[in-house]
Amino acid sequence: MPLTEQEDKDHKTRTMSLSIKEGYFGGLSQTLSDQFITPYALSLQMNPTQMGILRSLLGIISPFGQIFGSNRMKNNSRRSLVIKGVILQALTWPLIMVLGIFALNNWLLTLLPIFLIVFYLLYSFFGSTAGPSWFSLMGDIIPENYRGRYFSKRNLLITATSISITVIASILLEQFKIMKNTFIGFFIIFFVAFISRIISAIYLARHYYPPFTIEKQSYLSLLKFLKSIPKSNFGIFTLYITFLQFSVNIAAVFIGYYMLDDLNFNYIEYVSVNLSMPLLSLLFYPLIGLISDKYGNALVLRIGGFLLPIIPFLWIFLNTPLQLIFGPQLISAFAWTGVNLAASNFIYDNIPTQQRGFYVAYFNLFLGIGVLFGGLLGSFLLQIVPIIFFSIFQTLFLISGFSRLLFDLIFLFRIKEVRVKKPK
Repeated sequence: MPLTEQEDKDHKTRTMSLSIKEGYFGGLSQTLSDQFITPYALSLQMNPTQMGILRSLLGIISPFGQIFGSNRMKNNSRRSLVIKGVILQALTWPLIMVLGIFALNNWLLTLLPIFLIVFYLLYSFFGSTAGPSWFSLMGDIIPENYRGRYFSKRNLLITATSISITVIASILLEQFKIMKNTFIGFFIIFFVAFISRIISAIYLARHYYPPFTIEKQSYLSLLKFLKSIPKSNFGIFTLYITFLQFSVNIAAVFIGYYMLDDLNFNYIEYVSVNLSMPLLSLLFYPLIGLISDKYGNALVLRIGGFLLPIIPFLWIFLNTPLQLIFGPQLISAFAWTGVNLAASNFIYDNIPTQQRGFYVAYFNLFLGIGVLFGGLLGSFLLQIVPIIFFSIFQTLFLISGFSRLLFDLIFLFRIKEVRVKKPK
């Protein structure tokens, strides 16, 4: 029996609240993964080239998962796709944790980095299959004129919670390292990530999923998407974000290795620098969300975009935790908060409801190609570029910074605002 208009509104309001609660656990799981997979990889003796390959492949595996998930939306409900994807992602954590047991017993040591690459790519793929359905769902749930503020609030609360627990986890891991039981610390952290993802799946199962059917004429093939790129506003936007990700990942895939190996940071210093960006972004979410809703996403995208080239240059000259936190990480917090929020809202504003799942999957495929080739180029350059300062990684930072600026100048002023007609 169809819901009344008021019942539909009530269910959507309830789901907006549930989505924030779900985000606490899903965000925590993702943050623990993002922050500790690099130290874990180093503990398994993964070298810089393997790290570059892992980070590069992640960029392309995730979009393929999204394309797989978007195509399944034609014959499957969004609810089933979201829940199955999240549960399968959670189930990869035990596989990742088992590698620590192998390392403790000196079993297959030379193969452990390869196994970690495979398992972590599965983790990324399964989680990505849920992405298009979730993105499509939230577009139907959240009112258009409230999206910027809602996602700002959601991100703020999720980030604050994730940071608090991750700081505790870094202190715990450092203590286990002192006791020479590092792998036990990793096991505890990843077990928390596993349980958190299961809880997020339970919350996702309680969401309201409005009726949704992809009509035959709304199906968007990859070929049709490719043809639209040169002549559409969304196509120019896609190219900009793709080349931006390419530029960023020339160096970004090695930053964790640079901090732990070249700068000799301990786990607390490493996590503190990494978490400083999302922590500082809490200051900017409300402001940027308001600007996005009032003045449009193109303006926010330009402001953030032109700040991004500064960041890798600062990584060259600043090398203590405090310098990095109040230098490049502070600028990153503002710039990436703006770029990410504007990018998300820009997709909602430019794409018809029926085609959101397809567009976001193809958009992320392009991003993944940028990440892949940026990371592979960085891995290649690592073997041939000279050391300009005291580390080979700093040469990559220099190349990344100039590359970002180049693509800012090529694309940013060609992207047009579509929601706000008369920005002040």
